[in-house]
Amino acid sequence: MKVLFLKDMTGVGDYGKVKDVANGYAFNFLIPQGIAVPATKDALRKFQEECAKQKRDAAKELTTAQQLASRVDGLELDMPVKVNDQGTLYAAVGTQKVAQIFKTLGYDIKKTAITVPVIKTPGQYTAVVDLGHGLEAEVRLNVVEGE
Repeated sequence: MKVLFLKDMTGVGDYGKVKDVANGYAFNFLIPQGIAVPATKDALRKFQEECAKQKRDAAKELTTAQQLASRVDGLELDMPVKVNDQGTLYAAVGTQKVAQIFKTLGYDIKKTAITVPVIKTPGQYTAVVDLGHGLEAEVRLNVVEGE
């Protein structure tokens, strides 16, 4: 019986491949476990449509990430913070504060995508924003006394 593999199975078949397997193996194991489906014309067509949709979605996500990277890369953010008498910050500036500033500017960037060096004194720092798809943007942080 010919089946279309929906998951990789070591030594048996890879995702998206059509392979001839024993009827009992297909009906008793592969199909009930959701590893494969019978390789009918309809199943193959649906699989190809799903693959095409995934490629379109991935291309759309990449385009969105590239546009965001072009807008964010090189951006300078002023961050007024409270400073004590010794010139150090009351609280270190972290990814959450940078993410909040991005949000006020209209960018939806999660704090987990931001890498910030340890900031304990006013000055200029560079933060890196991971936008996915291998794209990164560098943002200049101007930490100044204020607030």
